[in-house]
Amino acid sequence: MSTRALGTAAGTRPLRHRGGPALAPSASASIGAALLFSIGITFNGLNSPAGNAIACLLAAGILSLLLGLWPAPAAFWRQSLPALALVGAAGAWASLPAWAPQWGGDDALAPDIMLPALLGLSGHLVALLCGARIGARRHNLAVAMDALILFGCVNAVIGLILRAWGADLAFELWRERPDARFTGTLSNANVAGAYFGLLAVLALARLMEARPAGGFARADGHAALVRFCALAIALTILIGACALTGSRSANVATIAALGMLPLWRAARRRGAGGWFGLFIAASLVLLVAAFGLSDLVLDRLAIASDEFALRVLMWRQYASLAEAAPLHGYGLGAFPVLNAYALSDPRLAQALWMVNSAHNLVLQLLLQGGFPYLILMTLAALWVGYGIIVRGMRDDWRCGSDAVVIAVFVVFACAMIDIALDVPAMVSLTMFLVGLAWAPGRDANRYRRSERHTSAAGTAGRQG
Repeated sequence: MSTRALGTAAGTRPLRHRGGPALAPSASASIGAALLFSIGITFNGLNSPAGNAIACLLAAGILSLLLGLWPAPAAFWRQSLPALALVGAAGAWASLPAWAPQWGGDDALAPDIMLPALLGLSGHLVALLCGARIGARRHNLAVAMDALILFGCVNAVIGLILRAWGADLAFELWRERPDARFTGTLSNANVAGAYFGLLAVLALARLMEARPAGGFARADGHAALVRFCALAIALTILIGACALTGSRSANVATIAALGMLPLWRAARRRGAGGWFGLFIAASLVLLVAAFGLSDLVLDRLAIASDEFALRVLMWRQYASLAEAAPLHGYGLGAFPVLNAYALSDPRLAQALWMVNSAHNLVLQLLLQGGFPYLILMTLAALWVGYGIIVRGMRDDWRCGSDAVVIAVFVVFACAMIDIALDVPAMVSLTMFLVGLAWAPGRDANRYRRSERHTSAAGTAGRQG
């Protein structure tokens, strides 16, 4: 029996095609992708006229590298095809005024500016596929979460440096805000709050998993203790950064998610780990509040009624516009033009002249492509969500997939009343996380792995 056959049969060698690449991306691919998607956040969320194009090129480059080094199995494409087809059909419908004006309705305001928005839509879909391909190896989800948490803390520190030394260091990539709200490396405090809240939920999940089952007194207790303390510090930084943004929606959603995660795990596992996580989350939230980091949030809650009235005015205005063009909407990327065009009286213009988003994800989709566009995008989201739930139940929600679901809830909750999903890099990062939890075709990797084990064992038996 040869040494190579022994090593393969015992599972000590990396699992590869004969003469070909490994079945699934390595942990280093997770770290690299997390870094690149986080860099988009560092550079103002790519919130610029060229931002969608840059986000598309970035995601396409990552996916090309992944597929070149680790070709996807047929099951990956088979399970991804419905989502790809639905989003493709939605994009084609919304862009009808640009490529088929006779079928695209008469309400499109600026068909010639749809290309950047189409590139953004394509880039976000490719970011979803990047996460889905990396998620083929289950352990990559935990590695990617750790990397995103680390880079999120780095972005928070960079934001503090920019705040202390002014925007002159930023080469006009960031905007200096005159008020007290912290925006990190982004130019909108609400988006920054959603970003830091998302990462705080991931940090809590990793902190709960970093606690050794046998305690810190084991032989490797020192390494476990260092890891636990590092994650606790990261969680404190991220909760504090979220609080400093003063975003009411992000802080409320984050606090709800930080309580929901340990309660879910305690109810599912019926062990001490979930209650331990709940204790950690409650302690850190109270610690942040005790140091006064949430004073800004409380001050903004005091004026919530006035701003909510403005938000309701905004939603009524844009709902009436969506009702006027239910079939095709007004075109991708046309919201700023639409908003300026629809300001019918001076009082409304004074309130809404600077608004660049509907501040509601459903209204935004309706204004872009009408009800068909909304329905197609919703069906695609339901397909991916169904896959995540099936995958999570099959894997017993291991490696933090439940944390990803709850963290993404923070972003989508904020997107219902803010612009959290209008910043290109934020959308790409969210889709990357969703793809990690979705991981279509992972069973095919597992099947081919077991098939190779069986083949290797049979070869070893014949040689023996």
